[in-house]
Parts: sequence; C-alpha cells; structure tokens
Amino acid sequence: MLKTINNAAQKIGLEIHPGKTEWMRNKFCRNYNIRLNNTTINQVEKYKYLGQILTINNDIQEELKNRKKSAWMGYNKLKDIMKDTNIDMKYKSDLFNTHILPALTYASETWSTTKQEEEGLQVTQRAIERRMCNISLKDHITNTEIRERTKVKDVVEGIYTNKRRWAGHIARTKDNRWTKRVTEWYPRNKNRKQGRPATRWADPITKVAGKLWMRAAQNREGWRLCDLQHWRNPSNVDTTDPSRVTRRPALEPLSPSVIPWGL
Repeated sequence: MLKTINNAAQKIGLEIHPGKTEWMRNKFCRNYNIRLNNTTINQVEKYKYLGQILTINNDIQEELKNRKKSAWMGYNKLKDIMKDTNIDMKYKSDLFNTHILPALTYASETWSTTKQEEEGLQVTQRAIERRMCNISLKDHITNTEIRERTKVKDVVEGIYTNKRRWAGHIARTKDNRWTKRVTEWYPRNKNRKQGRPATRWADPITKVAGKLWMRAAQNREGWRLCDLQHWRNPSNVDTTDPSRVTRRPALEPLSPSVIPWGL
C-alpha cells in the first residue's frame, strides 16, 4: 500500500522520504517490516505529528511534558517583559493569554485528562504567574491572591473550553467525515475491562450535556453556556456566579443527520 501511495504522489511531483517516515503498530497488527525503495521504514512507539506527540496506547504523559516545556519556552522568550516591574500587569496578562497559554493547551481538544494531570498543568501555570509577579514560594502568598493580581485565564478552564468548542464542531458536521464517524462509533462486541475504567474523551460532555449532546450542540448559543470544567463534581460550582453554573443546553428538534448512532 505504501508503494502505491508513493507512486500516486510521484505523479503530482511529491515523494515519500523513507528516512523521514515512521510507523506504529497495535497489538492486532502482525510484527513485520515495511520497506520502501529497498529501505526499511523505522517502527516507533511514539512520534510527533503536527506538533503533538502521539502514542499507540493514547498515553498523553509525554505530550503533557512537551506542552509544559513549550510554555516555559514561550515565557523565556518574553522573560524581560514579564519580569519588568514597570510594565502594567494587564499587558503581561494579555501576553500570557495569547502566547504562553496556547502553547500549554495546544491540541487539548483531543485530550482525556485525569484530575492529577490537570493539577500538573496548573502547577506550571502558577509557577509562571509567580515570576510575572516577581514573588517566590518563600513569600507564602496564596494562589488565589496571585490570580487576583494576574487575572490570567485558567489552564484547566481553557482545556475544557477548547474541548466544548471542538465537540460542537464535530456535532454540527454534515459531510460524514472521519472525525464524526469515529466519535459516534461504538464497539458492540467488546466490553471494557474490570475495575475503574479510564476516562473517555466524551465522558465530561455526556455527564454535563447528556447522551444526546450531539443534538444539544446544534443550539450554538445554548452550547456556549455548557461548562465542562466542573463535570466531576458540579455541586462545587459557585451558583451565585451565573457564568460558573454548569448548565445542560436546551435540545434542538431532531433531524436525521444529527441522530447519534445506536439510539
């Protein structure tokens, strides 16, 4: 198949480079070598694609380390500005939200994070915020007070905002592309292993918006009010703040193109 793809690419002036091509296999694939132009293609356990580290078992630990590293690289490029006491904090916060936070949450639309992983990202964010305020852990200033000074966006809130936005795009897709087909796919002849199951990508969405979340996402205005950040324990949300209340979006009338498979 790889040779066929390479021949088709050559017809339009493109060529697959054997030295730059890598491949992974899962447990259902036989162990064999893939060759192209008498060169063996390197088999790997992980590789970077469009800036994101992918693994065959969907382990995002390596990707999270890469995100934290990218956030620090972004901060170091702006360090002279971020540590300057003569610059207003509002401008520093704008730089954080537009340069550092996107590096920390890149591709988070596809993540399925645990609470511990989210706390690890928050630790990185708070460390950068302390440097913005020119303070250290020895000053014993609370995280709440630091956030009141910086007023930057929270990394966990950004992750779930990205996920909610991406889920809405998938739900409203009409051309039957692979992103939607894979999201709707349900393995009917497989059971999940015993014990506490791993969090699935759609679990926060179904817990907040229900199993008919694809139908609910057709209502754009209502979907924007869907707060996924507190999906683990909605009772902890401050109900006195209307912007923090976890809402279930109103359902739009069903049409055949948005009915989830298996209903």
